[in-house]
Amino acid sequence: MSKPKFTPGPWELSFADEDCVDNRWWEIEGPNGEHVASCHTCGGNTRATELANARLIVRAPELLKAVETLVHEQCQMTCKDWDNKCTPTCWVNQYKQLIDEAKGEI
Repeated sequence: MSKPKFTPGPWELSFADEDCVDNRWWEIEGPNGEHVASCHTCGGNTRATELANARLIVRAPELLKAVETLVHEQCQMTCKDWDNKCTPTCWVNQYKQLIDEAKGEI
């Protein structure tokens, strides 16, 4: 498994309450305080929807790692070789491609 090109987790969620024409948002930050993403309530979504979006985003590194681990373990049982033996139609290979896309490797 290669090193990710994105900001590694864990990510943290905070509410930014800078009231500028009701411009409030959720901030997602990396482990060193670096900005990862923002979910604004001024785009037509409710605050509850933006919070749900922000919670999903903040867990993305952990979800990616969990899926990558499961797929890697399944590959070891079925294909026997993470890098070379999966056929293009193998479901493991299809998930590997999604993981690589998420990590910016494709």
